[in-house]
Amino acid sequence: MPTGKDHEHTRAQKHEEKTRGSISFAFPAVALSCGRDALRAAARQPLVVGCLTLLAVALAGCSRSDTEDRARKAAEKIKESIPDVEAKALAQKATPEQVKRAQESLIVAKEYMGQADGRLDPVTVNAIEAFQRAHGLRDDGMLNERTEKLLQQTLGEK
Repeated sequence: MPTGKDHEHTRAQKHEEKTRGSISFAFPAVALSCGRDALRAAARQPLVVGCLTLLAVALAGCSRSDTEDRARKAAEKIKESIPDVEAKALAQKATPEQVKRAQESLIVAKEYMGQADGRLDPVTVNAIEAFQRAHGLRDDGMLNERTEKLLQQTLGEK
C-alpha cells in the first residue's frame, strides 16, 4: 500500500492518464473538462449547447474596435462638457486701459513678466488666473470688480 507522498503521486498519475487527450473549456463561472467521448455526449445537452452559444455570441459582440469607439465617444462627450475657461476669458469685454492697469499690477505682483501693452492675450489671462488663485478667488481669468479691486490694492501696496 502506498504511503502519503507515494499515494498523492499515484493519484496525480491516474488523473493525468484519465484526462490525456481531453478538451477543456473555461466559462466565467464554470470550468468544464472532459474526455472526447464525454464531450460529444455533453454537446447534445441543452445546457452545454446554450453555454457554448452564449460564449460565442459574447465573444463576437466584444470586439476591441467597439470598445475603443465607445471610449473615444465618451472622451469626446466629457471634453465637450468641460467649459473652455481661457476662451471665455479671452473673449471678455475689457478695455485696453483696464487690461493695461491689470498688467501693471500683475508685474508688481510678479505674476506677469511681459510688457504692459493693454492687449488681452493668453499670457495675460494666465497671469490673471495665477493672481486669482494666489488670492483665493475663482481662477477664471476674468477681470471682474473683485479681481480689479485686489489688483489695485496690490499696485498701491508696492
